[in-house]
Amino acid sequence: MPRDPDRLPDWFVGGAGKRRLLSAVVRGGSDKTWTESELASASGLSPKNTVRRHIAVLVQAGVLTGSPGAYSLNKAN
Repeated sequence: MPRDPDRLPDWFVGGAGKRRLLSAVVRGGSDKTWTESELASASGLSPKNTVRRHIAVLVQAGVLTGSPGAYSLNKAN
């Protein structure tokens, strides 16, 4: 059975890399703006595909807002 397209992946916060990314974003505070490269560096993830996939989930969950050059914590949540 296919899952609903708006559901978050089961691995939302599973795995060390994902937890490091979420931790880096939270530690950065609500006024910090990140590029994909900065997020990859802060979390020890690959600056190519891995960080992009993880960022997409955080955007879908409403944790992050923005675009590749300027991600930040979603202050509305």
